[in-house]
Amino acid sequence: MGRQLKDFLFWRSVRTGKMKKYFNVLILLAIISSSLFSQKISEMYVVGEGELLKNEFIRDKVRDANGNVCAGLKIISDLGGLSYTSNNGIVKVDEKPGRSLLFLQGEERVVTIYKTGFAPLKIILSEHNIFLKSGQVWQIKISGEKTSALIPVNIIVDRREAAIFLDGMNKGAGPTFQLTPGKYKLKIELQGFKTISETIEVSASNNLFDYSMEMIEQVPVKITSEPTGADIRIDNFDRGKTDKVLFLFPGKYNIKILKSGYAETNEEIFVNGERENKFYYSLVKNSGILKITGAPEGATIFVNNSAVQKNKIELPPGSHLVEIKAPGFNEYKEIIEVSRGKQITRNVTLEEKTGRLNISVKPLDAVVTLSSQGRTIEQWTGYKTFDKLRTGRYFISASLTGMKGINKEIEIKEGETLTKELELNQEIKNVIFHADDIYDEKKEEDKSSGQSLIVLNPKTGKLEKMELEINAEKEFTEFNKFMSSGDLKRAFEKGWKIFSAKPDFNKHNFYRKLGLAIRSRYSDTRDKNEKEKYKKMILDVYQAGIKYDIMNKSDYEKRIAIVEKNW
Repeated sequence: MGRQLKDFLFWRSVRTGKMKKYFNVLILLAIISSSLFSQKISEMYVVGEGELLKNEFIRDKVRDANGNVCAGLKIISDLGGLSYTSNNGIVKVDEKPGRSLLFLQGEERVVTIYKTGFAPLKIILSEHNIFLKSGQVWQIKISGEKTSALIPVNIIVDRREAAIFLDGMNKGAGPTFQLTPGKYKLKIELQGFKTISETIEVSASNNLFDYSMEMIEQVPVKITSEPTGADIRIDNFDRGKTDKVLFLFPGKYNIKILKSGYAETNEEIFVNGERENKFYYSLVKNSGILKITGAPEGATIFVNNSAVQKNKIELPPGSHLVEIKAPGFNEYKEIIEVSRGKQITRNVTLEEKTGRLNISVKPLDAVVTLSSQGRTIEQWTGYKTFDKLRTGRYFISASLTGMKGINKEIEIKEGETLTKELELNQEIKNVIFHADDIYDEKKEEDKSSGQSLIVLNPKTGKLEKMELEINAEKEFTEFNKFMSSGDLKRAFEKGWKIFSAKPDFNKHNFYRKLGLAIRSRYSDTRDKNEKEKYKKMILDVYQAGIKYDIMNKSDYEKRIAIVEKNW
């Protein structure tokens, strides 16, 4: 067999023009020949799966180098003379016949078992459903396999950098492998060459396999994305930006598509040498949407201590501090987790800052209005209590006909009670009332040429009786004089005196002449305020006519209707 291999390698080197490497091949031959005879080695293996011993615990006294309570791994085996190592180091071993208790760190993941005459057994604990934790005890069973023959197998490829796979496992470049007899799925890969895939059968007489790889041409590969302009990285090499056509050898590649603001796309692609190769990537924004609803008017939203202008905010994935502040409300604060490509809606309710307001008014029939920022909140008469009124500044007004109105600004503070007692005062005006308006018909009139009048004294605020001496003829002359000069106010006052002193005075003629004079002034002026003044004046005249010139009541009513409609 050794001679045959020598001859094969010699003639192969001659055939391929590699005579200069023949010496190196002979050295390799010596290594191979020395191991052509079957070798026997025993193996250990795990029986079943790991098991958590729920009734067993590690005492607090047994701790690792970090001061943490150890985890326990109990090894049950029918083999004796076992020894152990672990990645993080074994704290101690408690040996008893048929079992060993290993004290390990809670983070330990790999344990290796050794025995003379056996290949080491490396146990990756998670592969056997073992997940150590401080204080817990797990159990695993180990046994040994009868010796089996290993055959040195030579897989020779004319491209020494090619990767050799057996049953899906990358065995490297070889060329010699220790295998048990049987069938294997062989695959040989090298970029720029056609992949070799076949099943080989290994035996003591069939342990040499020789392959020549066939070179292939690159093929176009179109890579596009939405949006475009994303970086293309193939097998960790930058290959430009999308959209782009590359030329690649058929085979497998790892491709990454990267663009700022978007999630990375990472996958394995297969480039086929016999068909068109197109790869399209729809990139997902590396962000999510946070939508805030329910915030009161005038509220400001802060995300990570920065104010935002909209209630629909695009944010990178992760945790974000959201704060909402509004005048008169307690601050809202929450840490919200935003996920890539998703929208989260948060309906918030801010708790109002409130105080208490008590308001009373005198007289009780006065109308009280509470307003804020030009908006009426409530209107009432008498007294009222607001148990929970939002903090801030308000305006209170109180009014009643014939009384001087009140306007006040108040401030409601959180948790405090504000009490306001409003009192309206009578409006002070120089108002003259005829005695007949105050006293009943049985009261005797003054027998003199004068007439008794009741007036309001602006100093005392009380009605007082005044005696007036009236010269009717003189007053009538002055009345006509004031009418001619346009002094309507004084003409009106003179008219009152005249018909108060002379019962037979033509009241209807007096009101008619006075009304015509006012109407003339109304027509002559362009000033809006003046027009309003004359309109009010003529209505007062006609109202007085209704009261004191009863015989012509209907005439005054018609005149009032005309003024209200046309003026």
